[in-house]
Amino acid sequence: MITTFRGRPSASRRVLLLAGIAPVVLIGTAAQAQNASPPPSQVKPSATLQEVVVTVARRSQNLQKVPTAVQVVSGAKIASQGLTNIAQIVADVPSVQATTQPAGFSIDVRGQGGDLPSGQSQGSVALETDGVYNVLSIGTVLGFFDLDNLEVLPGPQSTQYGPDADGGVVDVNTKNPEIGKTSGYATLTVGNYNLVRLEAAQDIPLNDVLAARIAATAVNGSSYFTPATTNNVGQGVRAKLLYQPNDAFSAKLSYELDHEAGTGEGFEGVGGPPTLGNTVGIPVRGGVPAGPVTAAGYAQYPGGSINNYKNPWALGQYTIGNGPSFANSQARLYQNEVSLGLNYQISDQIQADELASFIDIVGSGQDCSQQGYTFGDVGIPASAMSCENVLPFDPYHSYSSETRLHNPSGTPLQWNLGFYHWSYTYSSRAANQLPKSQGFTRTTTNAPFAQVTYPVLQTLRLIAGLRESFDERIRNQSSFGPNTGGPPGGSILPDSYLHLSHFDYTAGAEFDLTPTSMEYAKVSTGYRPGSLNYDGTLGKNVLQPNEVNTAFEFGTKNRLLDNTLQLNADIFYYIQKGYQFGDGYNGFYASDGTFCTNGVTDPACDVAPLSLNAHAVGLETQARYNVTPNDQLSLNATAMNATFDNKQTGCRALGLTAAQLASGLCYAGYNNNAIDNGAPLFFAISNGQQPHSPHFATTANYSHTFEIAQGSLRLGGEVFYSTGFFTHPVESPYSYQPSYFQEGLTADFTPTVGKWDLSGYAHNLSNYAVKQSSLPTTTIGDPRTFGFNFLYRW
Repeated sequence: MITTFRGRPSASRRVLLLAGIAPVVLIGTAAQAQNASPPPSQVKPSATLQEVVVTVARRSQNLQKVPTAVQVVSGAKIASQGLTNIAQIVADVPSVQATTQPAGFSIDVRGQGGDLPSGQSQGSVALETDGVYNVLSIGTVLGFFDLDNLEVLPGPQSTQYGPDADGGVVDVNTKNPEIGKTSGYATLTVGNYNLVRLEAAQDIPLNDVLAARIAATAVNGSSYFTPATTNNVGQGVRAKLLYQPNDAFSAKLSYELDHEAGTGEGFEGVGGPPTLGNTVGIPVRGGVPAGPVTAAGYAQYPGGSINNYKNPWALGQYTIGNGPSFANSQARLYQNEVSLGLNYQISDQIQADELASFIDIVGSGQDCSQQGYTFGDVGIPASAMSCENVLPFDPYHSYSSETRLHNPSGTPLQWNLGFYHWSYTYSSRAANQLPKSQGFTRTTTNAPFAQVTYPVLQTLRLIAGLRESFDERIRNQSSFGPNTGGPPGGSILPDSYLHLSHFDYTAGAEFDLTPTSMEYAKVSTGYRPGSLNYDGTLGKNVLQPNEVNTAFEFGTKNRLLDNTLQLNADIFYYIQKGYQFGDGYNGFYASDGTFCTNGVTDPACDVAPLSLNAHAVGLETQARYNVTPNDQLSLNATAMNATFDNKQTGCRALGLTAAQLASGLCYAGYNNNAIDNGAPLFFAISNGQQPHSPHFATTANYSHTFEIAQGSLRLGGEVFYSTGFFTHPVESPYSYQPSYFQEGLTADFTPTVGKWDLSGYAHNLSNYAVKQSSLPTTTIGDPRTFGFNFLYRW
């Protein structure tokens, strides 16, 4: 019997991709397999594409039999290329964009993601590690060690994964212990920016029914941003204990501790210099120019102007007045996670699983990203600003449990039936504000679910699934004085309660045209619960309605030319209602002359969050071809048009001109702190491009393996291209990222005799700074990085 955990096969049965969208070069488990399997150079090469097993459909399944477009990144690639956060890992996946910071993260798949602050509302792409959902995980920064793989499943996926999966799921699978196995590995990665990264793991057989696996990592490196006051430092340890007295029952206990500290992965807000450079050619809706910039203001980089500077990561030159450098922002966070999984095969047709987890995050930070703001007459001079000590998780507790009945592996009828519970408590505050017992968000979700894939014929299967989610939010929000960011100047608002529910479904069919070609069609829904967002202008919590995504999808998956060519394509159409967007601008003069800022309750200052309607249509393709046993080629691409609808409901009128009101379009605005009084700039959001949704993105990868007497040497090259896109629903010059290229090189050497491998990598050869987020602060991606990785197995 295969050892399973949530339907996942043991590591020795896994076949993983060498590089997520790169060519498939698979021997045993993975190239650079971190176990006792022989090195790839000791096995005769073959041009045949190997089977890839994934678990995103809640069971072990051939990737070519999953009825949606799944992207896979192997643990071997993550380890050998020194990748430590989600943004780095998916940087070359055409349909995925991610931003990572310890205080929160965002992941966008096909333009579906999140534009509300993490913690106030969950994103619409769920991140799960070994089946455990974490809305605010510093694991997105450090936890990617000792992995089988990382799988990206586009949404909506609410029937299988619950709320907050209407945009998709990122499923991280760590390695599990195996009964009777004794093996381990250690890796050392060194690179520029003084990077030193260690990773090691060891299987420990305790007796015939008990086994353990211990894995650890440590990373130390200079911040990409200079000048910086500290290095980026992190450590993680994971211990798993497996008890399997017989083939029918197993229990797995897991504990993980992650610590992350530093600047480059911290609150890396990037302010713009007084002179912003050329903004010509940047798409701007609503006919509003960028406007002049004064030295007293705080502005963002318009478009790609940040790359006009010799070193976009040198922040000292952008410090405004006598304030501190943005590079002084820091974070010091700890995450503890414990989980228990039970598996019991009741009969040949029924298996029962239970998975329970608890997560706790503590720590502190120093946020320097807000210095230099001026809000009209109440602005604070930049020279008087200082970094703010913050407690981004005070407290953060998360608990989840899932009870599930399903079919054992290998049965023709595939089904899931279960109940899911998740709850968390979260608060973020300045260190000198109210105690942690006041000012928090508490969320609870309960959901029964069921899904079945029924074989009508040997070649035809019908899919049906449903889930009813019941959500509750409690919000207790403190009220402070205007623009102080300091001690409380207001009061504690009464608790706000929000009860929500939603029914999600999926229906479709799979058809095997040949044994190696499958077509599928389905319709599915997903939902992100509404939230209670504090509006400082109104001095109260404001309802953000549910976000619902309905998707129509048709796809084909094919293996051709004696299983050397793989051609997959997926056509999708999304209808999105209630896109959650909280611009919440304040610090401006309303039409009646009132200066709208925190604590002002004048009705003219009512700027509750927008809820928008949108749609998207697109095509995603994946092609891999083993030209020869030693030559592999891959080409992945996503083309889509994701826009907000022309007609919206609940559009704001506050601050608009007569001409803008007469246009009938829906406008959104933000504080333009680059001009006097912080007056808002407004941009038409109707027919606007959704953020993080380039019209076209593609990755091309080629590698060749040289067989030499001493072993095998594989050299690879990759080119990624994306058309321009916005990083925020407000389509201003400051939120626009122009089209760009990024390039990478890899090299892997495996000796004919020996238990070691040596690899090298170089990312972003052109040293191009990609804008990841904007408004009110800009986050940019990694600069040019390169390094070497040494792996030793025993």
